[in-house]
Amino acid sequence: MSISSMQEHVGKLSDSQGMEVLMLLMEKEPRLTKKIYDLAIEVGETAKAVDADQVAEEIYSEIYSLDEDVLYSRSGRTRYGYVHIGDASYEMLEEAVEPFFDELKKRIAAGPDKSAKDYCIGLIRGLKKSDDCNTVVEYSPDSINDYIHNVVRLWESANPSEKDLEEVKDEA
Repeated sequence: MSISSMQEHVGKLSDSQGMEVLMLLMEKEPRLTKKIYDLAIEVGETAKAVDADQVAEEIYSEIYSLDEDVLYSRSGRTRYGYVHIGDASYEMLEEAVEPFFDELKKRIAAGPDKSAKDYCIGLIRGLKKSDDCNTVVEYSPDSINDYIHNVVRLWESANPSEKDLEEVKDEA
């Protein structure tokens, strides 16, 4: 069996199956434990690294892509009553930014480090760029500023250094 076909087979394992393979490997080959540990640390640090500009582009793209037709279909008369277009807009924006705020909360819970700060800065930049980028945002004019304020508030709650706190506030 070739190396590439073995790699392909291993790549098809689920996360839990991959973890099981690693644990068995460390059990059966104790001399590899240190190497596996070092690689796990390296992969973990790489996964934590954040490019603020990339985060900004991701959230901007998510907000920019909100569809005006979906907004109109969610608002107006429904069989349960009337949905104001501003409420529908706010709901769509909330759905778009929620995964980013969930990620921010995870990063902050892990500690107010550089990756969490850079993620905050990226969110703020992307949100600022998103202001008035489409009809959905225009129908919920205060939402973007509210989200920016929430990013800063979340960052403050992490008790970062004064320097890091000021850096995030200056971005806002």
